[in-house]
Amino acid sequence: MLSKFGEIVSFELCKDIQIVENEDHKYVLALLTVFDNNCRPILAGFFLFRREQVSEMFKAIKLMLKVHRKPNAIITSGYPPLLPVMRNLNKLGIFQGLHLIDRESVLEDVKFDLKEIGDRLSETVKTEVL
Repeated sequence: MLSKFGEIVSFELCKDIQIVENEDHKYVLALLTVFDNNCRPILAGFFLFRREQVSEMFKAIKLMLKVHRKPNAIITSGYPPLLPVMRNLNKLGIFQGLHLIDRESVLEDVKFDLKEIGDRLSETVKTEVL
């Protein structure tokens, strides 16, 4: 799949989807998607992570790059462990393409930050009025 539609690849960690084998074995799903000629996402693969660690995500993306041809760009969320993964892949020369941050994750972070700022401002205003 990556050989036909692999110029841009999306690596999305689905933190809301957990696969529970038992209390000690919980897995987080990561989806690997590519985009067809009409910009529709196509599932190209998936990973299951027991731990959301930089080393585990590094191995997964490195394996994807080894098995399939290297894309021109990889899109990820702004999830903090993914940023050093992509930086290390670039430093080691494993991936020399663009690393793009998904706009929806950025907007979600901004929305959260704005809500927090608004809450703090309303608390400050209440304190000053009293």
